[in-house]
Amino acid sequence: MKQIELVIHGNVQGVFFRDFVCKEAEALCIAGWVRNEPDGTVRVVAQSGEAFLKKFAKRIERGTDLSRVDFVSMVWQSPAETFTGFEIVQ
Repeated sequence: MKQIELVIHGNVQGVFFRDFVCKEAEALCIAGWVRNEPDGTVRVVAQSGEAFLKKFAKRIERGTDLSRVDFVSMVWQSPAETFTGFEIVQ
């Protein structure tokens, strides 16, 4: 299992972006979480196989009709814990 951390920059808060991320994660059987950050970004930590995580990241980069994704930073990490589902956290 692999893990990535994504930080999404752009118009991604107040446009149902976290819901979009959650649905995309569930569709690809990805575990982890998504949350809004105080600086206006959205942070995602996701775990799955490498191919699924790459596909997930590409979908996130495209965003939704209501959002505008300017930049996504992606860092591959070693999982410190194992998640069992995907959730929106505060």
